[in-house]
Amino acid sequence: MRRVSKWTLVRLVAVSVLLSVAYFICFSGLTATSDSVRHFDVHGSTEFHNLLLDTSVADCCDGEPLKMELPASDFETLLDIRDFKFRINQPSCRGEPEVLIIVHSAPRNWEKRMQIRKTWGSDLQGHLLFMLAAVDSPMLQLSLESENDQHHDIVQGSFRDAYRNMTYKHVMSLKWALYFCPGVRYVLKTDDDTFINTPVLIRALTQGRLRCGMKKLLLCRVWSGVAVNRTGDKWMVTQEEFNDNVYPDYCSGTAILYSQDVVYALYRKAQETPHFWVDDVHITGTVAGELNLPQETMESGTLSIRFTHNTVKCDHSLEKDAPSWIRSFLFSKHDLSTSDMAALWSYVKNCAMTP
Repeated sequence: MRRVSKWTLVRLVAVSVLLSVAYFICFSGLTATSDSVRHFDVHGSTEFHNLLLDTSVADCCDGEPLKMELPASDFETLLDIRDFKFRINQPSCRGEPEVLIIVHSAPRNWEKRMQIRKTWGSDLQGHLLFMLAAVDSPMLQLSLESENDQHHDIVQGSFRDAYRNMTYKHVMSLKWALYFCPGVRYVLKTDDDTFINTPVLIRALTQGRLRCGMKKLLLCRVWSGVAVNRTGDKWMVTQEEFNDNVYPDYCSGTAILYSQDVVYALYRKAQETPHFWVDDVHITGTVAGELNLPQETMESGTLSIRFTHNTVKCDHSLEKDAPSWIRSFLFSKHDLSTSDMAALWSYVKNCAMTP
């Protein structure tokens, strides 16, 4: 009988221990992740939540339609750009949709646009558009045109797509709503890394008194007392660009809901207000302030979702310390990954409650 050397035994024991550790890590990991809770920062409104509870039929009075007076040269003008054009455009809205949702998107963010089309934008009862601007790459331009040929939801302006041109994109969005969707009651501006709870939004806007169309509505997450960034990053603002050291109250660009009259008022006033490139501050802070338009602020909350083997499990016991509106939240914070967006959509479709 062959004798086993001491070193062979040591090696066998070592391999056995390593395999046992690997087995433990693997299966304990599966156990740990098979039932987990993820937390999402979301925004909502007690008022919107109460409107969802109100199912009474509002007696709408049509009133006077919004009268828009724009000069003949306005269509080809965008702030100080005198030869503005829509390089890619869409047909006018049909009828009078309740809401037009405009998503500010970077040209290369194809994956984010696709995720929106597959999730919260998939059954939108209204109009969904992605707002882009001009690109330097001919190949990227061809890709965008091909994407639009397939989905018919891209609008592209003739100015260059860049951080410093965000105000142009914002005003272009207002322009498109006025010229091509004049009958819309509400316009929602958002970004391509934000989740919009469209089932709740649409229900809130199509029942009760909101169905009649509110006036002077500027609903958003409001930032107050924000200091101007003077440091050397992409958000740096010089004294010449913005003289004050603190911004006026303004809307987070994550999601902003405008009533139709506010869209028109902001668009007209922006044409005569000195340009500032940080669009959220400029349009919803400076310009809105000159019009004495107050922001209707949203509340913040944490939505906790349980997952079992990566599948959403409806566990409303997690909501005991959350705001009353948590299941009817309106939108998420920004910087969502595509997987986060898919998770929230699964929750909204399977667990969220529109009271």
